[in-house]
Amino acid sequence: MLLLDAMAERYGCLPSEVLARGDTFDLTCFDVAVTYRQYQANKQNRAPSTDMYKQEDLQNIFDSVREKKTQ
Repeated sequence: MLLLDAMAERYGCLPSEVLARGDTFDLTCFDVAVTYRQYQANKQNRAPSTDMYKQEDLQNIFDSVREKKTQ
C-alpha cells in the first residue's frame, strides 16, 4: 500500500490508477530513482551507505553463480 501511495504521489495520480496501469517497468524506474536519490543524499551528508554491495561482494556472488552453472 505504501508503495502505491508513494508512486501515485510522485507521478501525480491516484493509487488506483497506478494499480490499474502500472507495470514492473514502472516499479523498477521508481525503485531506481528513489534509491539513487537516497544514495546522493547520503553521499552529500557524508553518511556511509550500509545497504549497497561492495564490488568484491558482487564479484564473489557472480563467481559462485558462474561456478554452479558450469558444474
